[in-house]
Amino acid sequence: MNRRFTDEELLLRSAYDSKPFPNIGMKQLLVFIFLLVLSFSQNGQELVQNGSFENISACPNQLSSSGYYSFVSGNDTLHDFMRLADPWYCPTSGTSDLFNACATSILVGVPLNMFGSAEASEGDGYASIICYHNTADDWENNPIVFDYLEYIQAPLSDALIPGATYKASFKIRRASFCRYAIDQLGMAVHEGPIVADDSIYSNRLELNPVLLTPPNQVVSNSADWQLFESEFIPSAPVDHITIGRFEKPVNLEIEEMTTEIISMVLRRAVYYFDEISIELISIPSNIVLAEEPNLEVIYSQGCLLITSPERGSSPFSIYDAYGKLVHRGLLNAHSERIDLQLPRGAYFVESEWGVQRFMAF
Repeated sequence: MNRRFTDEELLLRSAYDSKPFPNIGMKQLLVFIFLLVLSFSQNGQELVQNGSFENISACPNQLSSSGYYSFVSGNDTLHDFMRLADPWYCPTSGTSDLFNACATSILVGVPLNMFGSAEASEGDGYASIICYHNTADDWENNPIVFDYLEYIQAPLSDALIPGATYKASFKIRRASFCRYAIDQLGMAVHEGPIVADDSIYSNRLELNPVLLTPPNQVVSNSADWQLFESEFIPSAPVDHITIGRFEKPVNLEIEEMTTEIISMVLRRAVYYFDEISIELISIPSNIVLAEEPNLEVIYSQGCLLITSPERGSSPFSIYDAYGKLVHRGLLNAHSERIDLQLPRGAYFVESEWGVQRFMAF
């Protein structure tokens, strides 16, 4: 059977022959091929999953009462209600909330809820995050002792391409019943989940944001949603996103929005987040969009299923995002099932039928 080889396959075969590309190592070549395949799969794709919190498994019926620590210790009976909007979750013991118009409790409803009143920017729901907390009456002269914070986190649909340009964006609205407004709310991307699962405290996550609301300009608007966006270039194949406040309180601009006497639970800066997005803008000039490979690859719970166009014995190799070989084998049937435990991350399968990327979660 004669078929046309894709550019990445020809490049790979040339590397095996060690003739046209004598100065390119196999690891570097495989990383290059990985970027080709990723760029094909991400072209025009939204990389944040469920960024408007519209796909929910059930309606929220109360405020979240436990975060990641309780979840991993087995003491949580789905009291992290962000998990209703899969794949989002609370990465610390901070208890971020999911608000939706279908809620059975006014505490977590839309538009009216515990912290304010706001229609969703899109659809029926949004996330609510406490980004600053100070219960002191004389708050300006009493720095906070315990910096209670909340975050939301989720895996991206694909690892980002190192060196490519992306646009990050979200919409924010201040919860109107709360006392404070602050600056420097952000979005961070990173490799794998970053969680505080060893403490009952809600620790501040020290991450470098790729999107940040302007320093020294508090986000005070509670009447309308504000769009914030920024372009960034990742230096590694990051595959997770975290939303919240990453700056120390001493470096924040803080503004009191009401002088009325309010309850302790409202002496906070609470923000609603909606329409969270990351999109591919451009790729480096030395990367060309790849043709679609002829392999189908599915990985789930330690099982890898590879489907090739034809039956017959064909060698295959599996590499991680950095070009390191993790497995070799033979495709002996049209569909081959392989039991293989892989750490979280991006991988690709190379065979005579092409190069295909897949994710392990």
